[in-house]
Amino acid sequence: MARGIKKEKNKKKKFLIIFIILVVIITIGLFVFKKVNRNTENDENKIAVQLVSILTGSADNSQNRFSGVVVSQKTIKLQKEENRTVKKVYVEVGQAVKAGDKLFEYDTDEVSAKIDQETLEVEKLQNAITNAQKQIESINSAKAENPTGDHTSYNLEIQTQENEIKQTQYNITAKNNEIKRLRKSLQNTVIKSEIDGIVQSINDSEHSDTSDMGMGDTQDNSYMSIMQTGQYRIKGIINEQNMFSISVGEKVIIHSRVDENITWTGTIESIDTSNPEKNSDGYGYMVMGEDSSNKSSKYPFYITLDSMDGLMMGQHVYIEKNIGQTEKKEGIWLSNYFITEENGEYFVWIANKKDKLEKRKIKVGDKNEESGEYQILEGLTNEDYIAIPQENLTEGLDVNKFDTLDVPVNIDMTTDDMVVEENNPVVQDGTITPEEGTTEIPAVPETLPQTSAEAIQ
Repeated sequence: MARGIKKEKNKKKKFLIIFIILVVIITIGLFVFKKVNRNTENDENKIAVQLVSILTGSADNSQNRFSGVVVSQKTIKLQKEENRTVKKVYVEVGQAVKAGDKLFEYDTDEVSAKIDQETLEVEKLQNAITNAQKQIESINSAKAENPTGDHTSYNLEIQTQENEIKQTQYNITAKNNEIKRLRKSLQNTVIKSEIDGIVQSINDSEHSDTSDMGMGDTQDNSYMSIMQTGQYRIKGIINEQNMFSISVGEKVIIHSRVDENITWTGTIESIDTSNPEKNSDGYGYMVMGEDSSNKSSKYPFYITLDSMDGLMMGQHVYIEKNIGQTEKKEGIWLSNYFITEENGEYFVWIANKKDKLEKRKIKVGDKNEESGEYQILEGLTNEDYIAIPQENLTEGLDVNKFDTLDVPVNIDMTTDDMVVEENNPVVQDGTITPEEGTTEIPAVPETLPQTSAEAIQ
């Protein structure tokens, strides 16, 4: 009996110990959870600041990029003359030709036969005029023999013959013009190439064949087209949503896809908004930042190259605007997005030694108008951490330091404190668009939200 009571007490004691342990574990867990949650909330309330050396080293990655392809500078499209038959074709698709080489020849037998036929028609018409003139003479003789009679019927018949003569003379003129045209065509029976190039397409029943030669999917109704060789340009594709980001006359840099350090320079010569590209073009690429489900129109734009050395027909490349990003600069060059101006003085929001936010005066030098960067002369080093200006920033706020380009976005980009007074972009639904009445967007640091045209990595 006593042994049973003792056993029961030990059992209750074990349960009590287990209960106490569980309470301790739960208490510790709640304490840790609250502390972590509190730290997370504190981090969220802190102002994100970034290392200056990261920001100033990211200029090359901040530019919008587009895919492009090397195409011919010129393409000759030859139309076959109506009602003429091609007797012989001297070339094939893909064949290289020189200026002056024979391309195709018209059938002259058919033209010669038609000239003979038209000549006979002219002779018949001339005979008809001679006969009509004789009838008029006969009618006038009859009128003379009857001077006092009614001449109404005679006059009507003479008028009819004269009208027929005029109509016949008109027909003779038309026939003679046709004969001249046909005879002239006999002098151009062999069509020759005007340029050095490659036969891109031949469209007829016997030689119906085409080759895009890196030009993409295009509709060509010409009889034959010759693509010039030796003279190249770059063809890019841009989405209609990003049309405002480029303009004719702008300088660009072309990067090799194989080696990023191999570059060429050029100028945008045209943007062809009248010929939208098909969704399934022959390039096999899309405008940067473009989602595959995007059904908006795409348009080609063309770039005149400063040098074509090392380029090949059909070579795929990357295109970006030239804002001086490849030039080596001395010192610190900082985007104007991180700088405020007050009464002619410049400031940045910086993390001080106590990891508190501080508004520091800086001295600036030259400004790159294209990239929107200022040269920093005093007040900032590559080891400092800075924040993008916001209306709610005050000195003494806690900061959260980042040594990477990717940071939490808590930025109001429409603040009036920024140095940029014109062409400030507006962030809407993750897409950067210019203010009303502007056409360009200045270079944007990669700390901002992803744009609709982010760089292809």
